[in-house]
Amino acid sequence: MSDPEVRRGEPEAEPIDKEAEQHELESAGWEQVERQGKIVWRNPESGHLYPQGVAVALVREGGNAEEVPKNPESEA
Repeated sequence: MSDPEVRRGEPEAEPIDKEAEQHELESAGWEQVERQGKIVWRNPESGHLYPQGVAVALVREGGNAEEVPKNPESEA
């Protein structure tokens, strides 16, 4: 039997530096917001809220807010 921890043919995932991502988002003008006990990020261009991973991807890709679904996180 094979070890379930070993994934053949898949590259090893690099650890995510959450602190560096937060700094990157803040430098890009994004605002950290707490909603329903979770941390999300407000896009400075659209005002929409995104989870940190999505926000970082948008910043790194130079993503246009128009290309991402509206209100991905509930603002209620």
